[in-house]
Amino acid sequence: MNRDNSNERPLHDDRGANHDDRVGYDPAPVRQKGGAGMGVAALLLGILTLVLFWVPFLGIILGIVAIVVGVVAHGRAKRINGSGRGTGLAGAILGLFGLILSALVTFGLFSLFGSSNIDECLRDAGTDMTKIEQCNQDFADEMQDRIGGDSAN
Repeated sequence: MNRDNSNERPLHDDRGANHDDRVGYDPAPVRQKGGAGMGVAALLLGILTLVLFWVPFLGIILGIVAIVVGVVAHGRAKRINGSGRGTGLAGAILGLFGLILSALVTFGLFSLFGSSNIDECLRDAGTDMTKIEQCNQDFADEMQDRIGGDSAN
């Protein structure tokens, strides 16, 4: 019982590795390349958020953008079975950590410096340079007292 296989095509031909035209053949899903760029962008934004969390408001903005881009990249890569799911998720998580740290720093700075009356003092001073300099000196003395440093005056 010798079979004649002359009608079958080889699995390896000039059209690419493991090419198969058989009817009913369901190949394994192939990962598409979509989503990787947004995932990398989210990861970079998340890292940048962690590096710049100490800059008031900038870390908050970068964190929000990193979270949004990361979630979109993760969802898009998942939908098309593409790459970028892990990097998108990592970028969103780093963005969240940076956002939390930046919010703590921003609100901490406002609680430290926000209750000063320098705005009112400068408004009352108008254009009088002597009064403006006095407001600045009073503000510097007040901040020195809040921080707890000793003045060498």
